[in-house]
Amino acid sequence: MVSNSNRLSVSRAVVLVLCLAHFCNAFHSTSFLRPVVRQNNNVSSKRTANVKGLCMISARKQKFWNQVNGAWAEKFSATEISRILKFEKYNKQELPAPEPAGPLHQPCEEYVEGLEARPWWEPAEFAWGRALEAESDVIQEEFQQYLRAVGEFRGDSAVMAAMGAGWSSVRLQRLGRWNLENCARFPKTVALLEALEIPLAVRGVMFARQRPGTGVAPHSDGRNFILTAHLGIDIPKDNCWIEVGGERRTWQNNKALILDTSFEHSTFNGFLGGSIGASTGVEAYVRKKVATWVECVRHLARAAEKFPQSAYTWLSPCRCRVSGNS
Repeated sequence: MVSNSNRLSVSRAVVLVLCLAHFCNAFHSTSFLRPVVRQNNNVSSKRTANVKGLCMISARKQKFWNQVNGAWAEKFSATEISRILKFEKYNKQELPAPEPAGPLHQPCEEYVEGLEARPWWEPAEFAWGRALEAESDVIQEEFQQYLRAVGEFRGDSAVMAAMGAGWSSVRLQRLGRWNLENCARFPKTVALLEALEIPLAVRGVMFARQRPGTGVAPHSDGRNFILTAHLGIDIPKDNCWIEVGGERRTWQNNKALILDTSFEHSTFNGFLGGSIGASTGVEAYVRKKVATWVECVRHLARAAEKFPQSAYTWLSPCRCRVSGNS
């Protein structure tokens, strides 16, 4: 555990964010959609106007589907990959927009059928969940070493409208590419993520900070096939929370929170005392294993290698390998 003497005199909340594959080693995409900010505070289970508006297929998304057209049929029958074919139809808006699974669920057209949708998941449901909590001291110590070296948290990611100016991050991985310079600052953290074989999604691995007195506005990320895990690294004791699907939970040191960001979610750090708040987050695919699905996506990934300019550049779940970006 990191001692109070090593903490800086600020009240920021910092998390390590891991993007997870909701259906373990299955499918992911690069960012077509920005997070959807809720404009009407009275919205409940209905899709927001923003979500609906983003369902217009983009030119580069259409280009991708044109480029891989027919790649499925080279190896798989339609019955083998029916879920993938329906994902394509949802994505190209040849099927009606998916219906919410419950209040404040806002799935977009990047939608995979047959996945359980609920706002919160428990760490014990995943083989790596409790192990990540048990080894969190390693990440805490390395994060504090980073702070002592740089003097303050220096986020390197662009501020998005939905996240607000109070949220920033130091990224270890973004869109399937590992930041070798940042990873070199956190070798033990990277080694731990690799050892635990966490099924990381393409969206990212990062240390994220929530400044005191700020919060992330209610929004949905849309995609139903990615979960996000936040591991508490250095969290203020009071009034530092994240709300998903209308249920609020607090970040705690050495404890993981796992959430489905296709549900509306928001955060707030109301702690104004004298310690750093830090949590770690991991977004990864953690759905059920589907062998045929996995093999089909790998096949599509090989087809997509012919078209590196397309929007879907990395089509297999990321592994924690930082020796290169291939």
